[in-house]
Amino acid sequence: MPTLDVTATPAPPDALMVAARHMRNGNYRAAAATFEQLVNAGPDDLRADAAFGLGEVALRMGEYGTAVTRFTAFVEAYPADPHTALAYFLRADAHYALNQWSLAADDYRRYLNLRPGRIGSYVHERIGDIQAALGQPADALNSYLAAIDQGRAAAGLLGLREKAASTSLNLGDPRGAAQQYEAILAQARNMEYQADITSRLADALLQAGETQAAYDRYAEVFEAYARTPQAFQAMLKLGEAGRSTTAYQRGLVSYFNEAYQAALDSFYAHLAADPQGSPVIYMYIGMAHRALGAPSEAIQAFQEVVNRFPDDPLASQAFLEQGRTLFLTGDTANAALRYQELGEAYPNAPEAPEALWRAAYLFETRGENERALASYEILGASYPGAQQAWDGLWVGAQLARTLGDDARAQRLLNMLANSGKGEMQAKGALWLGKLRAAAGDMEGARAAWTLGAQADPDGYYSLRCVDHLLGRPPFDPPPSLQLTFDEGARGGRGGGVAAQHLCHHGRGHAAVAALAGTGRRPAPCARGGTLAAGLAGVREG
Repeated sequence: MPTLDVTATPAPPDALMVAARHMRNGNYRAAAATFEQLVNAGPDDLRADAAFGLGEVALRMGEYGTAVTRFTAFVEAYPADPHTALAYFLRADAHYALNQWSLAADDYRRYLNLRPGRIGSYVHERIGDIQAALGQPADALNSYLAAIDQGRAAAGLLGLREKAASTSLNLGDPRGAAQQYEAILAQARNMEYQADITSRLADALLQAGETQAAYDRYAEVFEAYARTPQAFQAMLKLGEAGRSTTAYQRGLVSYFNEAYQAALDSFYAHLAADPQGSPVIYMYIGMAHRALGAPSEAIQAFQEVVNRFPDDPLASQAFLEQGRTLFLTGDTANAALRYQELGEAYPNAPEAPEALWRAAYLFETRGENERALASYEILGASYPGAQQAWDGLWVGAQLARTLGDDARAQRLLNMLANSGKGEMQAKGALWLGKLRAAAGDMEGARAAWTLGAQADPDGYYSLRCVDHLLGRPPFDPPPSLQLTFDEGARGGRGGGVAAQHLCHHGRGHAAVAALAGTGRRPAPCARGGTLAAGLAGVREG
C-alpha cells in the first residue's frame, strides 16, 4: 500500500518568511531552494521578493557571477519594484568583486539615479575609487568632490578629503590639494594627524610655488609637533632652505626622533649662547647621553640640575634619573643610595615615595635586609597615603616574616591596616589578625579583623576577615545556603570541575584535594601552572 507524504509544505507566505530566516541564519542553500520554489510556483505578488532573494543569497555565498545573473533577471522582470534600486547597488557590488569596474560604476550610477540621497556620499566615493583604479583621475576627483558635497560624519569626511587631495596632486593641481588639507586641519584634533596633514599641506604649497606659505607651515610643524617624525623632516627642509631655527628646538626635535648626538650638538650650541641654561635642557642632555651609552656624562648633566637649580621641581627628578642611570649600569648599591638621598633631600617631592620604594627594593635584592626593612618602615611612616608606601609595607612584612621577625611584621602590617585603603587595608588587617592570633592576642586579632571586614566589604580579604570573626572555615556557605551534591560524581568529572573552580579562586590546596581520587593529572590552572605544581605551595586564606 502506498504511503502518504505527511511532511507539511509551507504555504507561500510562510515559505517567504522561512527563506528569509534561513538566509539570516546562514543556511543559504535552503534559502535558495525555497526562493526558487516561490519564483517557479509561487503567487505573483511573492515572486518579485523571491527573485530578489535569490540574488541576495548568491551574493552572500560569494557566487558573484550567479548574483549578477539573478539581479539582472530581477531588474528586467520588475523594473518598477521598490527593491530595484537596491538590486542595482548589490549587482554593482557583485561586479566590483569580479573586478568588472566599469559595469560596477554603471550600476552604482543607476542606484544614485533612483535614490540620490541616503548613502549617496558613499556611493560617489565607491565610484571614485573605481575611476581611480581605471586610471581616470579627473573623473575620480569629481566623484570624490560630489561625495564631499553630500556630507557625512567627520571621521569619514577627513579620509574622503585625503583621497581628493591625493587625486588633485596626481592631476598636477597642488593648490586644490592644499585646499583639501586646509579643510582637514579645520576639523582634525589628533596631534600626530595634525602634524602629518600640516606637513602634506606644506609640500603641496611648495609645489604650487607658494614658497613663503610653505615654509611657514614647515616651521609650524617644527615648533608645534616636536615629538613627531614630520617635525624632524620639517627641520631638515628648513635647514636646507637656510631658514632660521633655534638650537634648543632643534635639540628637542632631534631628541624625540632618537637622533641623540644631533640633539646633544644642538643643546650644547644653545648653552654656548646661554651658559646658565635651564633645568630642562640639562635633563635632556642627561637622557641623551644615557641613550648613547655614556652614563658618567648623563649623571654629570643631571647633577648640573641639582647644583644650578636646587629649588626647581626638576631637581628631585634629576636625583631619580641619576639613580635610574646607576641601576641601568648594574651599580645597584649606589643606585639605592641615590634613591635614598632623594628622599632625604626632597622629602616633599612627588618622586620621594617612588625613590624610597626603589631604594628599599634594591637593598632587599642585594641581601641588605635590615636596610631594606628600615626603608620600608620609613616609607610607610613618611607617606601613609601613597600607593608605594602600602606596597612597601606589605613587601616589608613578608620579608620580616621570612626572616622570622614576626614582631616587626606585625608593626608593618599594623601601619598598613591603619593607613591603607580598600583591598590593601583589608589585606594588611587580615594578616595582622592572623599574626596576633598566632601570638595568642585574640582581642587584638579580632580588632584587626573587624577593621579589615569594613575596609573592602565585597573584596576577598574583607570576606576572609568576616570568616575569622565568625569562626568558620574559609569559603563555607552561610547557614541559609545549603547545597546538595551528587557524591557519586565527586570522584569523576565533578571532582575535576570543582578543582578548576577552586583553582580559579586561588585555593590551590583545596583544588588538589578535590582532584585527588579522580585518577586525573592536574590540569593547567587558569592562573598558570598546574593545580599541583603551580599552587601546592600557596598558603590557604
